[in-house]
Amino acid sequence: MVQRVIDGDFIYFVTFNVHQQRWFFVDNKRAEVFGQVIQTCCQMKGFVLFAYCILPNHVHVLLKKQDTEKSERTLGSMRFEKNIEVAPESYLFAHRRLPSRRSVNAPPTLSDLMHSIKSTYSQHLRKGKFWHRRSFVRLVDNQEYFNHLINYIRLNYQKMSLGDHYGQPPFVFINWEEIQDFFQ
Repeated sequence: MVQRVIDGDFIYFVTFNVHQQRWFFVDNKRAEVFGQVIQTCCQMKGFVLFAYCILPNHVHVLLKKQDTEKSERTLGSMRFEKNIEVAPESYLFAHRRLPSRRSVNAPPTLSDLMHSIKSTYSQHLRKGKFWHRRSFVRLVDNQEYFNHLINYIRLNYQKMSLGDHYGQPPFVFINWEEIQDFFQ
């Protein structure tokens, strides 16, 4: 199966599911740790995080790639050097990653970000398959749709008839400062 690489100067609305729609995010601690993973990965990969909501079996995230002149990220430690020598024994260990085919200096894509978020949390849990393989992405092309998505994220727990605690942090995060800065 071919994976599409989505990249560009867009606002993305991303939805991804827990494997087999299991209800996993049912307590504050799990949601708090996962919220920190989302925020950290977005920051390190150069994405502006507008909002997210963590529901028991899926997550919604609203974000945008950060402008390169505003980006203060350091990815040197996350990338391979150009002239890396791979020791023969590293082929024996599946967990050791070889350099990717992408350019070392290429900025991270949305696919890179999603892989980072999912794999970081999966490694934290030390479980096997935790996430559904695919993420669903919609491009946000106008302010009206953006405003609708903010309200959708803010109130999505009501649609699923969940308790009011799902409408509060750490299950819901809305970065009002970034939203205001973006539309000024």
